[in-house]
Amino acid sequence: MKKKLILCLFLLVVLLAISCEKKVYFNEYISECKYNVLTGQEGDFSINVNLTKKENPYTVNGICGEVRNIIEIFLYTPDNTLVYNIFFEESGKTLGGEMNYNSAKSRQELSFEYYNNEVQSIEFALQYNDTSLIITALSVIETTILTPENALNSLYLSNKEVFTNMTATGTFVGEIHIRLVFESDKCYYYIGVVNKTGKIFAYLLNAEDGTIIAQKEINYRTQLSN
Repeated sequence: MKKKLILCLFLLVVLLAISCEKKVYFNEYISECKYNVLTGQEGDFSINVNLTKKENPYTVNGICGEVRNIIEIFLYTPDNTLVYNIFFEESGKTLGGEMNYNSAKSRQELSFEYYNNEVQSIEFALQYNDTSLIITALSVIETTILTPENALNSLYLSNKEVFTNMTATGTFVGEIHIRLVFESDKCYYYIGVVNKTGKIFAYLLNAEDGTIIAQKEINYRTQLSN
């Protein structure tokens, strides 16, 4: 009888410990989330736009920092020797400015804080060499595309061990990078689960059903490129 009582008390303590265990919300550890991509073309000019929540300063170190919402505008032109200014109107305000040339990627770039998470199209006014051009960029997201949060949850359900191995006392010891990828007219999600010891567990997911297409482990020592 005494042994049964001790066993019951032990099981009760275990059950209480499990019920009191802190739930981990992995969405709180996302240090980069590219949640929308817009594309457009007019003549020889093409434009890609990323809407992203990204930590500032942006580093890959297994620690989730404070994030800010930004818009990243990438313009591909037939002549990169010219100066390009790009603008768009929103809520009665003119946003944009002079673009910077990235010689490594042969494109013009501009980024700044931007908080319209629901935008589906942007009409840009491009100015260069006393010339004006209108380029409209449209979102690549369709109703069948998972949200970044749902894509992360799908990955967690199929790879719980990666996440639980990086969880201690109810805290996730790492950071998560999520990027919507648009290639060959199809959407994917890249998700990188980053620990503090120099490793990224990288996954490429089908953006419609969350199935894993490819995965690998990467040793990081530098920042991830766009």
